[in-house]
Amino acid sequence: VDISGVQVLLDFISEDEEVQLVKNIDLINWLPSQFRKVKTGFWPEANYKKQKLKLDKFTGLPEFSLSLRERLNKLPQMEDFIPVEQCNLEYKPEWAHVLIFISMIFGCGANDSLS
Repeated sequence: VDISGVQVLLDFISEDEEVQLVKNIDLINWLPSQFRKVKTGFWPEANYKKQKLKLDKFTGLPEFSLSLRERLNKLPQMEDFIPVEQCNLEYKPEWAHVLIFISMIFGCGANDSLS
């Protein structure tokens, strides 16, 4: 499938790396999410109505995903990308046949920035 602006990187994460990442993610407390799913994540608390971030509990992105972030930054189209959050969702195929993620308001390209 050819979709403008979308690039698929096959085998970006090895099977061994996947196992280690899942082990690290599972050490974190999973929180209830919408539609009976659970999530873990690292992001500043946001009050969207007041357009303010609360940073006192945010300690940054986890060390265990650093190698992924570094590898992403080595890709020419991602060299200026600075992640501001990491979200881990539990997904079970029996819940749905597809996953759809939509980024609204802000763009989601490598050259976009948040102010």
